[in-house]
Amino acid sequence: MQDNGLAFMKQIVQPIKDNIKKEKEFWGDDETDDSEDTAENLGTYNEYGNTVKEQTQQIKDNPENTQAYLDLVEALDYQEIFNPHTEDKSQKKAYQEMTQWLTAGIKQHPDDKELYRERAKVYFKSEEFHKAKDDYTHIIKLDPQDGDAFKSRGQIHEQLGQRKEAQRDFETYAIIQPGADIQYYQRGLFYYMRGEFNLAEPAFTKYIESDPTKGSGEIFRAEIYFAQNRYDDSIADYKRMIELDPDMAGFGLFRIGVNYYYQGKYKLAEDTFVEMLKLDPSLGAVVFWYLSRQKQGKSSKAALDYIGDQFGKEHLERAVIHLFLNKLPPEDVLNKALEVQGLTVDQSSSIGHYYVGQYYLMRDSPSKAKTMFEKSIQMSKGRFVPGTLFSEKELARMKSNNTSGTNDQN
Repeated sequence: MQDNGLAFMKQIVQPIKDNIKKEKEFWGDDETDDSEDTAENLGTYNEYGNTVKEQTQQIKDNPENTQAYLDLVEALDYQEIFNPHTEDKSQKKAYQEMTQWLTAGIKQHPDDKELYRERAKVYFKSEEFHKAKDDYTHIIKLDPQDGDAFKSRGQIHEQLGQRKEAQRDFETYAIIQPGADIQYYQRGLFYYMRGEFNLAEPAFTKYIESDPTKGSGEIFRAEIYFAQNRYDDSIADYKRMIELDPDMAGFGLFRIGVNYYYQGKYKLAEDTFVEMLKLDPSLGAVVFWYLSRQKQGKSSKAALDYIGDQFGKEHLERAVIHLFLNKLPPEDVLNKALEVQGLTVDQSSSIGHYYVGQYYLMRDSPSKAKTMFEKSIQMSKGRFVPGTLFSEKELARMKSNNTSGTNDQN
């Protein structure tokens, strides 16, 4: 009997529906009217506005009350977060007001570290990094044992590209707080988001070595190994992550499957996605399950047809299934990519363009596929999100092997 995957798809439909229900409960339904949220935000905004007035009056009544300055700035910050009409100009004005009040507080209390620290945080948010660095430097002069100030200044040095100075501050931070291994994690994450994997990998390795029981550092190091084509190392890290945190098994198996897929081990990829779908069913895994079978020349259109009939087109992965079945044009998928819950617009658009690129590969249109993969990378704006990593793999594969995909018309 021919294996077209239909029997397996029938087994996992209900679990996927259950997962989608949970997802809607978590993120909220797409069709919910936003007016209630807007009204709630406006109410919260007004509440913080009243707090701002109260704290302002406290400062006027008692300018030496240090806590009043800190509470006022916190209220101003939250007021802006819940501003239903917020915009860049409004945010900039809020930051200016915060720094003005903190500067007034510093004049009253020139030796108060927390006022300088809070002002440095505001400067950092408004990307006035040099001013933030000056405030942390002043804190260090007031208290040479303030480890947090060294750590924060080190992060600013990294933002400014001053890596030697950053290294020096992080080393001092580690001496002051010997158990503060989180610095390695933060450094690794900073370099990872910039795509500087040669600097991110050793930072995550030090973090993992500092406490081998965590498992969180393996996630990013595994992604770095994946980006560097070190597939076996990436798979090993994901397997270790699953051992340390069984709750992450679904995510880990999905990433292991993707590693096998881009390693060209399509049967192993298919088997891994099957294992993952039994454990943590999702339509995203169905898409890669299909791609893995398609690369092996296996007939699985019947299975995809069945899935397509069971689910609508309101989310990206469901829209992709309809796209692969020629029941939805690529443009609709690209528009849908802007609406995905739980992802930023950039991340969603990036993975959306990647999927459309796969669609064109399956239809022997490599030039169109190449355009989609390139746009996927552009959409991520330099951040190494899945769409970027996957698209880079496809472009490299197309360049070296001139791969154009295979049609699955069975």
